Amino acid sequence: MKNNKTDLIAQAKGFHRYGLTIEEMEVVNFGEHTLAGIAFLTNPSRAINGQKVFSVKEAFEAVAGLDAVQAEGVTRYSLSREEVSIPDFGARTLSLIRALVLAEMAKNDQEAMTS
Repeated sequence: MKNNKTDLIAQAKGFHRYGLTIEEMEVVNFGEHTLAGIAFLTNPSRAINGQKVFSVKEAFEAVAGLDAVQAEGVTRYSLSREEVSIPDFGARTLSLIRALVLAEMAKNDQEAMTS
């Protein structure tokens, strides 16, 4: 098991909230962002928007081993593990994706107002 305080807290939460095993929590990059990804993907409110509600096992498999930026790409922007694992995928990539999403939303709002 990891031994710094932050890691131990994340591991305790992973065990108690999601029933994760010690082996699962020892993956590279396991931390609060992993737990946030699981919470996001398993949230029942996703069904309201027609999005898949993942099981804990599926959600863990989707974000296990990813760093925080990669996990955000998978959860918030529905990118695949392969897409977030390309060389140079990072915070700048997510910033550009956010900007494109916001631009598309603004365009759609503008079109709705003129229709």
